[in-house]
Amino acid sequence: MNLIFEVETKYGIFKSSLNVKDGASSEEIEQIKTNLVNSWIEMIENPPEPVPLEEFEQSEEVILNNLNQVKLVSDDQLLQQNLDQGDSNNG
Repeated sequence: MNLIFEVETKYGIFKSSLNVKDGASSEEIEQIKTNLVNSWIEMIENPPEPVPLEEFEQSEEVILNNLNQVKLVSDDQLLQQNLDQGDSNNG
């Protein structure tokens, strides 16, 4: 069951939805809602430090390099599988 709720806070209205499992008690649901609201308020009151652009660009470059390496490994594995299948078909 999808439960849409909103809570008035000193920072405005927090609105969200929960995918509630069957059999969840009203206490469990209220606890989840309270945790969500508290996490939101925590982010407002203590926002994360901004990431310097240079650090972001370096991270992006590392991620792209890692993705390229994964692709190369995958391509090599695919090539080897094709070669292995060719050998088994010929032998």
